[in-house]
Amino acid sequence: MKFSGIRLLACAVLTLLCVSDASTQSEPADLTHSEISLEERVPGCEGCPARRVTFRGAGAVEFECLGGCAVPGIQIIRFPREQFATLLAAIRSAGFFYLPRRVGRCFDCSIATVAYRDRRRIHEVVDLGFARIPALVEIQTRLRDAAKPLDVYARPTRANYAALLDAGWNPNDDLDDVGGTMLNYAVAGGKADAVELLLSRGAVVNRRALESAMSPESLDLLWTAAGVRPASEQARSLLWLATRNRWDRNVAWLIAKGVDVNSAQPEAGTTALMLAARFGHESTVDVLLSHKARTDLRDVKGSNLLWYAVEADHNSGLVSRVLALGLAVDAVNSDGRTALMHAAETCAAGNVRALLAAGADPDRRDKSGKTARDLLPRLRRADRERACDATRVALTR
Repeated sequence: MKFSGIRLLACAVLTLLCVSDASTQSEPADLTHSEISLEERVPGCEGCPARRVTFRGAGAVEFECLGGCAVPGIQIIRFPREQFATLLAAIRSAGFFYLPRRVGRCFDCSIATVAYRDRRRIHEVVDLGFARIPALVEIQTRLRDAAKPLDVYARPTRANYAALLDAGWNPNDDLDDVGGTMLNYAVAGGKADAVELLLSRGAVVNRRALESAMSPESLDLLWTAAGVRPASEQARSLLWLATRNRWDRNVAWLIAKGVDVNSAQPEAGTTALMLAARFGHESTVDVLLSHKARTDLRDVKGSNLLWYAVEADHNSGLVSRVLALGLAVDAVNSDGRTALMHAAETCAAGNVRALLAAGADPDRRDKSGKTARDLLPRLRRADRERACDATRVALTR
């Protein structure tokens, strides 16, 4: 009797599991509230194409740009319910609902997320790269093939923009509520041929487009269309921007176009060479020096190139490089402060050591009577504690 009871209990459990599995895998009779989505992106890759395509059982497919697309936002087109039912049956027969939550592993790879949702359940599989699961590859391929009509929105290519313009899109429509037009997205995508097409079809150059052009090819097209003058404030701003971003080819192109390599920002008096030194862009420093950038200029506070070089503590070799250009190691600004004092107050330990090795005087005083040691910050952020301690040690040897 006891044995029979155990058998009955086991059968009941197995029946429950089978019913549960069947209810989990079965599709709802009404697919109106069902959806299948494919999201693809590359983590940490700014500007790389990223999108989410969602197929809805109600009869539509939705494209959402997550970055690097021809146009931003969400685009929706019709997707027949019969096709949705066929697509769902295909991914089900491929074994989608038996795949684990996460598969694969790869750094800097494209991540693909396939998901199914309805009112009763959600099943999602995240492919972290190189999963090489045939069923998952088949599912992703089916979803991409079904989404092909939406590819025109995905990449900022000449062909895609031509198709959109031929379909009646206006190249000067505000697509993101902050003035972004097709031209802005073509420029951000680095597609000079797409930029050329849009300009030929009436696209108007705005400031954002000029400032986001990362290549001379796109910049040349925009510059010409906008009628930028080399002596204008706009042209000088483009030089300073290219310097900060280390767009070295743009820097060389702008100078060759006639922009003054030694022009200084109006309020601070900072030149492009000073900016390159501040950010530690050695390659940009090379470009500017090769185009006769002056090393003896000072900003409105009397700070010179060496002062800016010590701000790039991640590149202490730049300090030695600047000193080799003939700048005095103990040159002072209008406050009587030297580069060593500036390095000390910012806890730039590497640059402090480089300046001391070059003969900087740690006992020199500024106009308020303070030495480099006196300028060490007393209240420090936790993430700068080690750097400040290293700076103090360097100054007390």
